Parts: sequence; C-alpha cells; structure tokens
Amino acid sequence: MEQRIRIFSPKKIACPTDFSDGSLEAISAAREIALKAQSELLLINVLPIQSELSTDPAFGVEQTLRDQIVIELEKLARQLGAKNVRTRAFVGYGDAASEIVRIANEEEADLLIIATYGKTGLRRFALGSVAEKVIRLASCPVLVVRGTNQSALSGAA
Repeated sequence: MEQRIRIFSPKKIACPTDFSDGSLEAISAAREIALKAQSELLLINVLPIQSELSTDPAFGVEQTLRDQIVIELEKLARQLGAKNVRTRAFVGYGDAASEIVRIANEEEADLLIIATYGKTGLRRFALGSVAEKVIRLASCPVLVVRGTNQSALSGAA
C-alpha cells in the first residue's frame, strides 16, 4: 500500500511584530515560507490599552503611537509586496498574546510565526512569555523563530 506524504502549505501566515530585530527575523522566515507556499502574510502589531476614554490626555499619545505603528506596518507591507508577497497589516489593542491569537483566528491563519523576544529590556522574558502564551492559545500551528539579535529585514523584506 502506497503512503502519501501530505505537505503542509499554509494559505495565510500570521506574523506579529514589534519592529525589533528578532521580530524582523520572524518576518523574514515568514516571507520565505509565504513565497514558497504562495501564502498571504498577515502582519500584526499590538498596542497596550493606556486609557479607554478619548477625552483622556493620554489619548493623543495613543493616537500618535497608533499612527506611527500603521505607517511602519504599511512600510513593511510595501517592502514585502515588492518581493511578491501578498501582505495585509493589523493593529490590535490590549494583551499581546490574546490579540495576536484573536486576529489570527479571525483571519483564519493556517500558521503563526513569532519571535522569541522583542524590544523590551527584558527581551527573553517579555516576548518569550508572549510567544509561550501564543503557543498555548493558538488554534493553528506556531513556528517560533529564535532571534540572533541582528537586523534581518534590511535584505530580507
């Protein structure tokens, strides 16, 4: 009896980023897989909720930060598009892991690719714990990319 090997070929790949070197390496890995599988790449950034009232003085800071994030995500999407990767960008609000998984689920991502650390001074602890939580919560396979602490997107995206 002949056995057939089924090759995993994701249609949509979710990849969160905080624009750190590690997360850019994860995007680079996601780009390679997306190119080979002809997948769509979903870039995700999550902003913590600072306040709930738009009348709060912090709201202006939050809006400015959101605007900057959208600009950076669109820039990444254009770079990836120039390399023949269909890309869409999403901004979430609140708990990073929960929002990453929520967006991936809503968009029916087949694969989630995340870095092991991000921008904070406690790199390994901060995004490492987010990656760990994403692994526990995700309904799709999760590929964890260990950052080498080098800028990966300059030639990758």
